[in-house]
Amino acid sequence: MAGRIFTSPSYWIDAFARVFVAEGRLDRLGDRWVIGMGASLQAFEEAARRLGAKEVSAPRVRWARVWTLGDVTLASLVGGHGYIEAVVALAWKRGVRLLLGVGLCGGLARDLDVGDLVVPYAVVREDGLTDHYVEPGYPAAAHPILVARLLEHLGSRGWKPRPVIAVSRSSTFTESREWVGRMAGLGVACVDVESSTL
Repeated sequence: MAGRIFTSPSYWIDAFARVFVAEGRLDRLGDRWVIGMGASLQAFEEAARRLGAKEVSAPRVRWARVWTLGDVTLASLVGGHGYIEAVVALAWKRGVRLLLGVGLCGGLARDLDVGDLVVPYAVVREDGLTDHYVEPGYPAAAHPILVARLLEHLGSRGWKPRPVIAVSRSSTFTESREWVGRMAGLGVACVDVESSTL
């Protein structure tokens, strides 16, 4: 799939920019983004406040809040792979060097407990959206150096991150016991909606 990955007219991406950041000014944002995927807006807002980040959200927008802190941009989204797709397109247009997602997931592995920190290094794509960008069946994978550095960094801070395979699915409430058993049997530890898109 050589060439431009986002083939829609540029005005469509520009329209999303205007509802993401004030005045659509992507140049106000850093080149490293941390995205809260379905994470609590309140938790990101508190983190941004404590860090002294400046809010640059588009006015009257309820699906995203955006802050800057030097060359780092913090953004919290209401969730869903469609919102993540829009943010990935904006990151592409901005020339972002690092895009890191933070969010919640459901556990599939029996040894995964509530509150465990997981770092997906690969994601099974059952979301329906990413087939428009990548051949069906091709896995979504994080950059191995980024994963290694993230695991090392989190470990040095006293966290016990667990590298895992995840699955992203477009529906939250359709998992059956059979599906969970099949995914767990394949070594998939958790399920979410957004990771394969990011």
